[in-house]
Formats: sequence, C-alpha cells, structure tokens
Amino acid sequence: MREEVDNFQIRLIQRVLEEENGNWSAASRRLKVNRANLNRLAKRLGIKVEKQVAVSINVEAEMETGL
Repeated sequence: MREEVDNFQIRLIQRVLEEENGNWSAASRRLKVNRANLNRLAKRLGIKVEKQVAVSINVEAEMETGL
C-alpha cells in the first residue's frame, strides 16, 4: 500500500512541477502544502526537477528584421 501511495505522490508532484515549469513555490501553492514540506516530501521520494526556462520568439519581429 505504501508503495502505491508513494507512486501516486511522485506522479502528482512531477506533473504539477512540470506544469509550473519547475517553480516549487507555485507547485506548493497548487498542491496546498508548505513549500518546505513539499521539498522534504520530494527529497524522500527521490524527486528532482530542474527549473525550465521558457523561450518565446516574436515571429513578426524576426520577419521584419529579416532573420
């Protein structure tokens, strides 16, 4: 039973962190847990997620400059 709970928590935390681009504070707010507790739980579960950097490209600006 414990293993099933751990697997559920791993999937949930990883999904929320992915949706929040690795932002632990935003993920903890969505999960309604204290950030420090989320970090401790993630460490116990072996979860490590790097913060992703979103890159947006302004296509119109590139077309105007000829890039």
